[in-house]
Amino acid sequence: MNPAHHTMQDLFAQLGLPDDDASIEAFTEQHRPLPMNIRIYDAPFWSVSQAALIREKLNEDADWSVLIDTLNVQLRDHPAGGQQVANPSTAAVMADPAVAAAVAAAVARLS
Repeated sequence: MNPAHHTMQDLFAQLGLPDDDASIEAFTEQHRPLPMNIRIYDAPFWSVSQAALIREKLNEDADWSVLIDTLNVQLRDHPAGGQQVANPSTAAVMADPAVAAAVAAAVARLS
């Protein structure tokens, strides 16, 4: 597998979690909203090894970082009462401060 083409399913498999679409959606629904003052790797629902993997991949600026940033955004509160809209437009997504902050962090790591 080309590492530049990891999927969210690959990330969940690396974390030892069920990696089908329904399980990933259930995971994010169960653990949302993650408060903005908690870093994704400090979230209370990770095991020690899962948190270490997430921290390591972010610190290495590994190709997994984009997926971890995406998961981070999905775990944060969303407009419209916490309901995530399927296939929202880019403008609507970027209007969410949590999304904008995650994108800015990802861009900063790439710079």
